[in-house]
Amino acid sequence: MNKKGRSSPALANKRREQIKHLYAVDLLSVIVIAKLLNMSDSAVSWHLRKLGITRTPSEAMTLAYSTGRKRVLLDKFPRGENQWNWHGGRSKTYHGYISILTHNHPYSTYNRVLEHRLVMEKYLGRYLLPNEIVHHINGVKDDNRIENLSLTQSKKTHSLLHPNITCPHCHKSFILVTSKPMVAFL
Repeated sequence: MNKKGRSSPALANKRREQIKHLYAVDLLSVIVIAKLLNMSDSAVSWHLRKLGITRTPSEAMTLAYSTGRKRVLLDKFPRGENQWNWHGGRSKTYHGYISILTHNHPYSTYNRVLEHRLVMEKYLGRYLLPNEIVHHINGVKDDNRIENLSLTQSKKTHSLLHPNITCPHCHKSFILVTSKPMVAFL
């Protein structure tokens, strides 16, 4: 150690070679190397940058999965039914519809299907085609009772179910999407 608390250049080069071997040959992660050498993660990363050795995040993840390190992390945090915030695979979308987790539906998006489509499919006894639209009669998007649902064959026929409203001030035509009462203009 010199006056500034830093190691000599020869010791630093030896440490860099040790880090290089652990990283490139033994395929250890920066975090594991830091723990082995009693250094910080950022110090190990700094030495690797000085040596011109880097890994892309995808390479690091591939390496973590192949060596079994990622699986250990996943086991620490419960997923699915074991998670504290599990609601049976149900969640509400940004647009207000209920989305259900389904792993083997032919028309699922990211393993999710809208609940009103599943209710209509169960009622009909077949899968709905992507161009078939399920309409909520009362306009409430999370009311998925079969009495409240009707099936339309296209977006065009579905749009006919929503009344057109004309603004009394600007005379523009709008389609009323929900059946909520409108406040009269003053």
